[in-house]
Order: sequence, then structure tokens, then C-alpha cells
Amino acid sequence: MNVTTVYDLDMNKVAYLENAFGIGYEQPLNSLWTAQFSLPANDPKVEECKPLYYVEIFDGAERVDLFRIIPTETRRSSDGA
Repeated sequence: MNVTTVYDLDMNKVAYLENAFGIGYEQPLNSLWTAQFSLPANDPKVEECKPLYYVEIFDGAERVDLFRIIPTETRRSSDGA
């Protein structure tokens, strides 16, 4: 599974997240789909992940969907990740 691209509000590509990890998604029936991912704190592309921007997620070669970035919380670990 990998996060590929961040798009701005006008669907312009703004970043490719090659360092994303902890990627997951849920597709409950008749409910809102959700996804999550993490980036290292020192990754310069963290700044491109702005609220309401879009992230395109693939599961292998299959495209899952576009997801909106909704800020819930920011967590940092002692190792900078």
C-alpha cells in the first residue's frame, strides 16, 4: 500500500509522498471511508499536507480513492518520526 500524490484544492499535484508509512484505510459499507498515513517529522513534504487537500492512495497497483486531509491531531515521537 502506498500514498502517491497530494493534490491541492484545485486538483493540482503538489507532492509525492515517497516516505509515507503506517498507511491504512477502511471502507465500511454505507459509511464514510477513512484513511491514515504518517510521515517522518523531518520530511519537507509534511508542509504540503494541508487541511482539505487530497491524497490519492493505492493498494498495490489498484487505486483505492482520493481522500481529504482532515486535521485531527499531530503526534511526534522522540525519534523524530
